[in-house]
Amino acid sequence: MRGIGYYPGPADKPPYADLLIDREIAIVRLIHQGISRSEIIKELGISEMTLKKDVNSILNKTGFDSIMDFAVYAAVNNLILPAGH
Repeated sequence: MRGIGYYPGPADKPPYADLLIDREIAIVRLIHQGISRSEIIKELGISEMTLKKDVNSILNKTGFDSIMDFAVYAAVNNLILPAGH
């Protein structure tokens, strides 16, 4: 209101960056790309238990019931940036 604008914010920061940790954002990107859970585990160097914990965390933070639904929603609505951005 004082002529200072904050929207849309830094172009290199995904909108969910404040809500999700970097690894969770990476998981959402990989799921959207159709990467299997076993490949995600190898790619990120995490355990199956950590992946399950992170997926549950993502769902709790976003309110979605399905990680695939959220991954599609996030991509369609430009809430995640493609890998490398």
